[in-house]
Amino acid sequence: RRGVTRLPVDAGYRMRTDELHRLYNQALADGLEPIALVGSAPSTATGSYDPIEELADFCTSRDLWLHIDGAHGGSAILSEKYRGLMRGVHRADSLVIDGHKMLGLPVLTTALL
Repeated sequence: RRGVTRLPVDAGYRMRTDELHRLYNQALADGLEPIALVGSAPSTATGSYDPIEELADFCTSRDLWLHIDGAHGGSAILSEKYRGLMRGVHRADSLVIDGHKMLGLPVLTTALL
């Protein structure tokens, strides 16, 4: 459990990117070596999409792996209307999308990109 740092969220349950630097530095001070940041696209429980572009900026500045958990709604990237929710995802190192969720595929189908 010590290897995972939970970040606070805002009123819309999106990751508070203003806390990233502080928590990163705290992890270093605690003797931990951060290697990755995981953003939600969206959180299954709340439907909230984290600000991917801001997460990517942070990860680039710290040479961290950026993974976007888009299992539930990452398929929004295929929608003209909703693809803005995924702005910046092209900068992620990895992305997961479950086709059996929002794409309505009839069998368990997961893509790890």
